[in-house]
Amino acid sequence: MVTKSKNKFIYIICFIVGIYMISLSVLTGYDLIKNRKCLVKDPYFSSKEFDEELQSYCNNLYNFHITYKNFDNKVAESRVTKEQITTLKSFYEDNILNSQITIKDEYNSFLSEAEQSGDKNRLTKLTQQRDEKLKEVKKENTKTIAELKKEIALWSYNDYKNIKKAIESKREIKYYIINRGTKEVYTNLKPKTNIDSYIKNNSIYSIIFPSQSGKIKNFSKTKDLFNSFNWEGYIIITKDLNPNDYILKNYNYYNSIKDRLIKEVLIVISSLIIGIFILILFKKRICLNSPILDKINKIYNNIPLDLKLFIFILYTAIQGSYLINTRFFYNHLGINLLIFIILIIIYIFYF
Repeated sequence: MVTKSKNKFIYIICFIVGIYMISLSVLTGYDLIKNRKCLVKDPYFSSKEFDEELQSYCNNLYNFHITYKNFDNKVAESRVTKEQITTLKSFYEDNILNSQITIKDEYNSFLSEAEQSGDKNRLTKLTQQRDEKLKEVKKENTKTIAELKKEIALWSYNDYKNIKKAIESKREIKYYIINRGTKEVYTNLKPKTNIDSYIKNNSIYSIIFPSQSGKIKNFSKTKDLFNSFNWEGYIIITKDLNPNDYILKNYNYYNSIKDRLIKEVLIVISSLIIGIFILILFKKRICLNSPILDKINKIYNNIPLDLKLFIFILYTAIQGSYLINTRFFYNHLGINLLIFIILIIIYIFYF
């Protein structure tokens, strides 16, 4: 009798382990599907995030080499164009107009009340206040050409300085770009550098625009930018990465995801095989007869079909939301993973 109970307990444990194995394979399989884009060589350099970083970098290159071309050699006033003056002047004129409309709307009701009540003193006082505010707004937003030029020159200088600093701070990015319209070359490589040799010996990643290979399909934003600028050339990521720079951090982060996914492939295969094997073996050898399970089964059979369907839809929605919003494999295995495996087990048993 004792042996029979012991064997039954062992079978129960094996059954639970089998279900846990299958549930783990389901959860791991979902994570693989969700992050399948990382199962490539150099996943960070194939990511949307890297494309956006390149797009931002190339925008800075355009401003540095074209918008602010020869900026250091120009005096302040010659850096300002007529278009910039017109644009800034229109900005201040719009400010005057919008502010005056706001002030007039603010005082209209008060002036109307004072006029209707016949309170001339209050009407005069409110009119004076309104007119003073209107004059103040006009004074603040009325600029001479000299003042406009000075403001634009200062803004341009600060913008140029920030763009130059942003480009120089990313020393691990090298570029060799040709303007197809003017045939000008923009580069931060040393003169007479052999591009192919430099890429072979000094880079961890490089891309050429335009490219006939499928490699460029991951860089839709940067490709569109190059086309709009009428550029062609190379973007090169060198081996000399700064430990504190975002590129190295993201590169290592994406590689860590890739390494984790490779391990998950092994987990999916092994846990699914083990789980199915245990359940098949269990089914052949024994069928559990437990009062508790019989009671649960009886309750389940008494649930109306419509209610079962409602519970199925609700439970699926909750489980799907939990699956999408919870990060299981990014940290050490914890209670979230255990809870969700239990939810999957309930899902399997119930439906």
